[in-house]
Amino acid sequence: TFVAGSANHIAPARVAYGFFVGVAIYRAWAMGVRPFRLGPVALGSALLICLFAPPILGVAITDAVTQLIAFPLIVWGGASAVTERGRALCTWSGRLSYPVYALHYPILMAVIAYLSR
Repeated sequence: TFVAGSANHIAPARVAYGFFVGVAIYRAWAMGVRPFRLGPVALGSALLICLFAPPILGVAITDAVTQLIAFPLIVWGGASAVTERGRALCTWSGRLSYPVYALHYPILMAVIAYLSR
């Protein structure tokens, strides 16, 4: 969780899992599969609970449950709760997310290299 733990030792697996779950969520959503509809307050509350809840079951289990199950469900629920008014913003941010994901690390390294001269 955000407050209590870290699962950085398995970072490559976490990145791969998140990427492919994102692809699966997108494909399911594109085919019309909607798991549930929750409003932004409920989804935001679920996110805050996941980020700040104490690790009752231990740090490793809490991290695994939030990262492998809760976060993907929150993303899927958010994608399923889009209204017509929010669709343009969600489409734009979704199209922007992959380029940002692909470029943030090389840009960060270039800035660090520049600043360390």
